Amino acid sequence: MDVKRYTQFEQLVRSLNEANITPIVSGGFALEILSGYDLDSKLAPLILNDDVIDNELMIESVMRTVGFERLDMPELVFSNTDDTLSVAFMPQSAVEPLIGHKLPGQFIFTHTEPEFHVLTTYDLYNLFGHLIGDPDRSEKLRHGDAQKLRFMKQLGYIFDRFPMRQMNETHPLLDVTFEFLGDKDFDQVDKIIRSAFDDANYSTGEEEQLVRRLRAGNPFGRKPIEIVAKRGDEILGYVIVSAATVSDNRTGTAVGVVGPVVVDPLHRGCGLGWRLVEEAEIVARFAGYGVLAAIGWPGYWNQFGYIRSTEFGVKPAFEITPEFFMVKELYPSALLRTNGTFRFPDEWQYDQE
Repeated sequence: MDVKRYTQFEQLVRSLNEANITPIVSGGFALEILSGYDLDSKLAPLILNDDVIDNELMIESVMRTVGFERLDMPELVFSNTDDTLSVAFMPQSAVEPLIGHKLPGQFIFTHTEPEFHVLTTYDLYNLFGHLIGDPDRSEKLRHGDAQKLRFMKQLGYIFDRFPMRQMNETHPLLDVTFEFLGDKDFDQVDKIIRSAFDDANYSTGEEEQLVRRLRAGNPFGRKPIEIVAKRGDEILGYVIVSAATVSDNRTGTAVGVVGPVVVDPLHRGCGLGWRLVEEAEIVARFAGYGVLAAIGWPGYWNQFGYIRSTEFGVKPAFEITPEFFMVKELYPSALLRTNGTFRFPDEWQYDQE
């Protein structure tokens, strides 16, 4: 996504937030935000509550503060002075008939500072999936919901699961690149891992040895995915995804383990860990993985969409406090016919059943 255009978008959303407005972004602009690709989407459709839309004078005032003027048309459409970005405000009441139901109450992607939601087909996929099983809805309505679900699959809903990868002009990660691990990176990664875990609340003391074992072992016949975050030649962070198995896997869905995820202590707090996990998930999807598991603090992993594995009928093959073992579907329904005992690579050296 064009950095200048996204910076302008952030500025206008920040002004909306100051007026207690939290927009919902949709359309091609939403896809740019999620994918990071420049799709030349110069129009940002923003969905607002109807009562906010009714206050046109307030919206016009807010938009003028960030250099946007209203176009000569009945709808609330604005453009900035250099025509690099236009904004069209839409009321929820106009959008909901298009999807046949109220907008979701929760969104997969919510950005903070500034605050906005992104309406993805994955949100709608979850919504319609829930409605299909609602006994209070007529068979005709549920049939329509099922048709929408099939249509979303054909559209390639998985694209909407890509992370937010673009940044504004002042972001501390703007000059950071994400690359596959190279042979020359091994020693530096070992040092990063050790320094990251030296002050951790929990550490086995041998995380770097675990990574070496996974790298050498190719668990279950698959080479691990190893990604490093670099600024120049300096490695700032690292993540690994290794293959795993589930006992009752009726679809043959590839499953894996994400982690350890490590960030150099001097570069924490700027979203680097978040980016590493999301980059790992992108590559894992392209590598054919449908499910990833993670071990750690729920408060950290829940923000990436990882939830307690028992909710999917999956349990680890080793003893662990249940809430510390989480899984995530990399595409909807990946665990629909995949459950049972989740076995980690032997390189983790767990006492597994």
